[in-house]
Amino acid sequence: MIYMDDQNKHKPDEDLKYGASFHDLSDRVKQIENVLAQVPGEADGADWYWLCLMKNRRYGLFWGWCDYTGWDCQSEMWYREGPSPKAVLALLLDKKVDTAKKPIKQQLLDQVNGKQPYALREP
Repeated sequence: MIYMDDQNKHKPDEDLKYGASFHDLSDRVKQIENVLAQVPGEADGADWYWLCLMKNRRYGLFWGWCDYTGWDCQSEMWYREGPSPKAVLALLLDKKVDTAKKPIKQQLLDQVNGKQPYALREP
C-alpha cells in the first residue's frame, strides 16, 4: 500500500515501520524524508526493499524478510546509507536474492528514474 503526504512524497509503509521496530532501526525510519522506491515482499516469501532519501540528504536502503508469522517472530532487516541511489544499491550483493527476473537493484533504480511504477515487483 502506498502512503502519500500532501506534498506527494511516499511515507514509510507499515512493513518498514513494523519490521524496523524489531531490529533497532526505528530511529533510522524517523529520518526518512521520502521513500523513493519500493519492491514489496511477502511473509515467508520474497524480501522487501525500500530506497529512501534521508533527511541528511543521503540515500538509505532498507531490506529485510520475515517468516509467515510476521516481523515479530523470525525476521531480519538491514540498513545501509550512501551518497547516491547507485552507490547505496551497490552495497547489495549481486547474487540472485529472489525469483525476480529483473534484478532488484534495477527495479529500484527504474522506479527512481520513472521507468517502473512505484511499489511494483516485476516478475
